[in-house]
Amino acid sequence: MFSSAAAASVAKRAAAARASTGEELVVITVSRFPGAQTGNAVESEARRIFAQEGVHGTLLYVDRDDRRDAIVAEPAAWFSPARVAALKRGVEADFRLGEYDEGLERFTTTVLDVYAKNAPIAANRDAGAAPRLRIYALIAAALIAYLVLRGAARREGA
Repeated sequence: MFSSAAAASVAKRAAAARASTGEELVVITVSRFPGAQTGNAVESEARRIFAQEGVHGTLLYVDRDDRRDAIVAEPAAWFSPARVAALKRGVEADFRLGEYDEGLERFTTTVLDVYAKNAPIAANRDAGAAPRLRIYALIAAALIAYLVLRGAARREGA
């Protein structure tokens, strides 16, 4: 779905933001989430992953084949429902045009700008969770890299 260059750029920028602000940016793509056509299943799955994995920041969850996505962002003081809705509209507009890398880059820039503006608050909050969250950030980066490589391999084989 995303080029390896875009995935690597986002992973690098997210890691730098994590180090400076304490906030994570996690992107998860799945080819198809079972039951995605029913109601708000993708949103529910995104919220479940966000809570289960203890994401400390923002999660973009994309169901590629069903063309659905969800954004979960905390803290609410930084990411009001209106801001999250605007992020979602922007991502969906780019994705509808097939501009996946551009949508990911714009999303990343917007979220990291919010983090940078609130960095002093974030740096002081929940410092004890940093080692655990760093592992999740690495897992997310590995998952993105795997999905990009798998997609590239499938395209070459097609």
